[in-house]
Amino acid sequence: MAMKGLDVLIKVNVGTEETPEYVAVGAQRGASLSRSAETLDKTSKDSDGWQESLAGLKSWTISTDGLLILDDEGYEALENAYMMSENVLIQFSTKSGAMFEGDAIITAIDLDAPYDDLISYTAEFQGSGALKKN
Repeated sequence: MAMKGLDVLIKVNVGTEETPEYVAVGAQRGASLSRSAETLDKTSKDSDGWQESLAGLKSWTISTDGLLILDDEGYEALENAYMMSENVLIQFSTKSGAMFEGDAIITAIDLDAPYDDLISYTAEFQGSGALKKN
């Protein structure tokens, strides 16, 4: 079944690790999840002239952007975690529930205030450990 991007939300934990309480970061417009794996070269003289590889370490990132809403609980949680250099528990989720979640470092959180438009934000998250698929 095809899904609409409109149905995907980035949610952040505003509870505790033991009792998570996820809220959406307000006024989102975009959300993306990137996953990658390093490759390890296992080529030898026995490879008949072909490169051979093994999967190495995996990593993941999430990014989102949207309109800045003052006093939005999700955005405030990101701002506070960034200022305190704390990781966040984050979800890439749909209306029916979390698709992916994990612990992440906020690597960027930017505000853009153009002369003739609304204030917007972008945020980037680097996974720290496993990305769990639900």
